[in-house]
Amino acid sequence: MGIIHPCHELANTNLKEVVRKIKIPPTATQLLDLGGSHGLYSIEFCKKYPNLKAEIIDYEPVRQYAQAHIEKHAMDGRVTFTAADFMKEDLPLSNDIVLLFQIIHQNVPEQNIALFKKIHAVLRQGGQLIILEQIKGIGGASQLSKSNTSFIALNLFHQASGNAYTFEEVRAWAIEAGFRKHTLKKLNAPGFGLIVCEK
Repeated sequence: MGIIHPCHELANTNLKEVVRKIKIPPTATQLLDLGGSHGLYSIEFCKKYPNLKAEIIDYEPVRQYAQAHIEKHAMDGRVTFTAADFMKEDLPLSNDIVLLFQIIHQNVPEQNIALFKKIHAVLRQGGQLIILEQIKGIGGASQLSKSNTSFIALNLFHQASGNAYTFEEVRAWAIEAGFRKHTLKKLNAPGFGLIVCEK
């Protein structure tokens, strides 16, 4: 039986594009993937950057998906899984990169600010917080793109107790948390983007 996880399809559609658009310094050695579930992004980054190791933090029930992918891609020893609630528990120190993919829509602004501050504290100087989300207002000029972004925002609000936020909102949280650089990179999928915040 193949590996099945509700986030697999999303990851498979943009995995290569995300890793291509994110430039990790060659000196980086530690990546922290918060809510990384299946582990595909961590694995792909470690494939591209030989000096990099990754730790996925997510709930225990998704460990099986991550472990299956880690074994499939022969990443034992370089990609590990820790079962924890990263919103409540302390994060490991001394990270170069922190991935926060499809997480902030689940939170209200106050929760995201607190999480950004928590992440800032465990990043090395020059480290990056990388956010992948549906970003409100970047759907593109076409009506289809605008409709798609609005639909995603509405769907997230009702289905996942969250909302799609604008780049300006996310940047304001990052500034409050102490990040000094904030860059938006649009993805091919309408309404999706990467936000890179540097400490």
